[in-house]
Amino acid sequence: MPSSDSEPGGVDTAPAPPTAPAPDAEPGQTDSGATAEPLADDTVDEPAPAGSDLSTSGTTSSLPLATTAAWHLARRAAHAPTAEIAARIAAMGTHAWIDRQLEPEGIGDSRLEDYVSRYFPWSRLPAAQLENATGGRPFLAEYQVRIALLARARFTERVLLETVVETLSDHIYVPLAGKGAPFSPDWDQTLRRHALGPFNELLHAALRHPAVLRSFDNQHSTKDSPNENLGRELLELMTVGSGHYTEEDVRQSALLLTGHTIDWDTLEYAFVPERHHVGALQIMGFAHPNASAEAGPTVLAEYVDHLAHHEATALRLARRFAVRYISDAPSAAVVEDLAAAYLDGDTSIASLVRATLTHEEFRTSAGRKWKRPLEYVMTIARAARPAEFVPDGRVGANREFDTGAYGWLVGLGQHLPRGWPGVDGYPDTAPYWRSPNRTLAMWNGTVHAVKGDASESGVTDWAQVLEIGLGDNVLRTAERITQHLTGFTWPRAHLEDVAAMLGNGGERAVGPSDVITEHSVTWHIKDALQLVFASPYGFLR
Repeated sequence: MPSSDSEPGGVDTAPAPPTAPAPDAEPGQTDSGATAEPLADDTVDEPAPAGSDLSTSGTTSSLPLATTAAWHLARRAAHAPTAEIAARIAAMGTHAWIDRQLEPEGIGDSRLEDYVSRYFPWSRLPAAQLENATGGRPFLAEYQVRIALLARARFTERVLLETVVETLSDHIYVPLAGKGAPFSPDWDQTLRRHALGPFNELLHAALRHPAVLRSFDNQHSTKDSPNENLGRELLELMTVGSGHYTEEDVRQSALLLTGHTIDWDTLEYAFVPERHHVGALQIMGFAHPNASAEAGPTVLAEYVDHLAHHEATALRLARRFAVRYISDAPSAAVVEDLAAAYLDGDTSIASLVRATLTHEEFRTSAGRKWKRPLEYVMTIARAARPAEFVPDGRVGANREFDTGAYGWLVGLGQHLPRGWPGVDGYPDTAPYWRSPNRTLAMWNGTVHAVKGDASESGVTDWAQVLEIGLGDNVLRTAERITQHLTGFTWPRAHLEDVAAMLGNGGERAVGPSDVITEHSVTWHIKDALQLVFASPYGFLR
């Protein structure tokens, strides 16, 4: 068993998760024959249907999953789901909670906003202001955006907005450390402004944003020397996808985008008519005479509107949101339903999100998604409910690149915000994130995450956070904290593993009369929590 006091940087052997059911066990049974009982209320999500394949989420169809509709929504809608978020959903009702989250300006988020304003002000500045604000170190702004994103995942009350922003940032992907780095703070703000509005408006803003223009080299694209990067990726990644366009369409798309560039004096978007190709354009089903250089911005707006309303774009976005919120392999039927909701809503992203989270396939999808490292680590960090937060990476501490202990752990899992090295954003399917190396990194990281970040928010007192008292029954405490932290009702066989660790460090099984002792509080609570978080239940989104 690892010591809960080991320091970051060491190599630890993380606690093994509770024994998973044998692959050939009957659905709803553990390998010991114990049956999981759902919670006694009418909001319970049904366990996975017999014979369903949950292998993509890191389990088998035999892992018993009993949870509530509120917890299921919390796990999918928030980076860091908590019992408090689930309780609010249960109190409001799922539809009312979703509607409220889709109007984030009406949700008070003063704690998070205070942290961002006080500690990470550079994460909001346009490029033109960074040189003076950073004392000639504008490159530090990209680190500030990253640390602010970590803080947002941990502290925000606008939890659905954050996951939508992340989903869109993987769809129109601009890495923080890439060529668009000086513009990354303003790009993040642009994503936030448009995240729940019409997709055609977000796409139009993206194609006129210096971060996107520079990332895809369009600032150099002229009628005499067109660069095809943005024209191609607009079709392949941001809209219709492969199979819907030809190489001639790519060429025409690139010609349409000529002249859209960056003013290097103001560090803002600019359109230069003299650089814009003039002449008729034909791109898939889009045609425009493009008769004058001055028509360039109008042609772009019409082209974007055409692409955003294209059926293939609707299906690609629908699939991306279904993969993010429902399962790694959503059915063709659900993708078609979500695409219809998107088009019926005139490319409304909010309509797409609402349709996703209220779809019948969503309701029955418990167990079909696996947490990525940022979600996993921040779930532990948020559950700790820190009273204070003074990050080492704050402006003025001369460590503006320091992501803190939790960010370090997310980095071990190779999932730092907007750190994917390609042009297509992070993958969001379980096989990628469940590789042996990443799983081991997260198991080992659990030791440090449970301990807490002593520098920025203090070592976590889990006995106080979870209200574990001397004399409390060990088995009942194990039942309560597993439900509180994961949202699943664990079968008795798996609870007994946690209870034994909680009561005596796993040296022996506990009985109905065993209680929490000072030794348990001092030495074993963190060990038990490592087991809870590192279990399959803790990894499921």
